[in-house]
Amino acid sequence: MQGHPGACQALLEHPRFIGEGAKDKEGWTALHWAASGGYATVCRILLASASFAEVAARTGRGWTALHLAAAHGFEEVCHVLLTHPRFKTVTAQDCVGRNALHAAAEAGHRDVCKLLMGHESCRVLASCKDYGGSTASDLAVGGALEVALHPH
Repeated sequence: MQGHPGACQALLEHPRFIGEGAKDKEGWTALHWAASGGYATVCRILLASASFAEVAARTGRGWTALHLAAAHGFEEVCHVLLTHPRFKTVTAQDCVGRNALHAAAEAGHRDVCKLLMGHESCRVLASCKDYGGSTASDLAVGGALEVALHPH
């Protein structure tokens, strides 16, 4: 899926898009929507635009774009976010203390778990506990995290 890069670029050039905060009532930005839909190209465009200031925005639940991409299993989007210098909320926790690794593990996305665990900033995520005391490994479905921690 490529999204609609041309439409995205046009929105970024429109003064009202940026001037009105670019968030919906739930706190979602264009980056949240692109990440949750698997639109890596649109994520790249948003991150490359100096006029898009909501890179670190969180939804009402505290989710970053990385949480959403990880929860949906969009490995390419996760890679785009992890490698872009403007995206600095890699280890962010949501309203219940969960990070992107929790989200990927709970949904059983092995490849995303492996990608996250391979990223220098994310290695600390495996030992992080949410507010209920659960690590990503505790929530993992189908051995998602074990594959990332013990590759064959």
